[in-house]
Amino acid sequence: MARISTIKNENAIPREDREQLSTCLFCDEKISKGGCWAGSKCIGVCKKCSQYLIDLFIDTLDDTDESFKKSSVETKMKYIEQMGVKRIVKKEEDSKKQEKYSYIKKLNLKYYAEVGIIDFFECTMTIVEAINKLSGVDKYNEEVLNGCENDVKEFIYSISREYPHTIRFFAIPDLNYGTFRLGCVAKIQNNGSTYILCGNRSYFEGIDEPGYNLTVKEVY
Repeated sequence: MARISTIKNENAIPREDREQLSTCLFCDEKISKGGCWAGSKCIGVCKKCSQYLIDLFIDTLDDTDESFKKSSVETKMKYIEQMGVKRIVKKEEDSKKQEKYSYIKKLNLKYYAEVGIIDFFECTMTIVEAINKLSGVDKYNEEVLNGCENDVKEFIYSISREYPHTIRFFAIPDLNYGTFRLGCVAKIQNNGSTYILCGNRSYFEGIDEPGYNLTVKEVY
């Protein structure tokens, strides 16, 4: 479930699914804002027709819950209000989770591993070098790279209780598309531990030399 305005330009969603999500289930009008969800079918609902979702909720309870069906209007209202509060709280919590590490997610740095002490960064790029070299690539623009650097600082602090003193970016070949993806390396002062973040879990197999004993975990 999501807001249409947040996913309507999401290229990861197939075009036909995006069109279904942008068409109101009830009135068939094209919409750019509203609610949507994807299951076996992709469904969107506009603001004007959103009241019908309440009707559907009530009809479902009337048909599946005998005690609800026999309840007074006041009791039904109280139940619906309680359910509404629970769902609002859940949606707020989900929204906060989505906002956390949003730039790490934009660069798809889904996995990380602690790789011990590494002091050589010759083939990596500082944030300034990355911005200059990738200025023509929209998904690696200055805002995203700066935001990712800040996200990485907060993430490393959350797992080590120390902000990294060195953060560098590096290119990882994407053999499926003949291009490159960005990875990130971050180093802390305490015991010199170094962390690598990237979007391809199999990348860590290439650096799992004897003695490293890598444990790959998920950032999100």
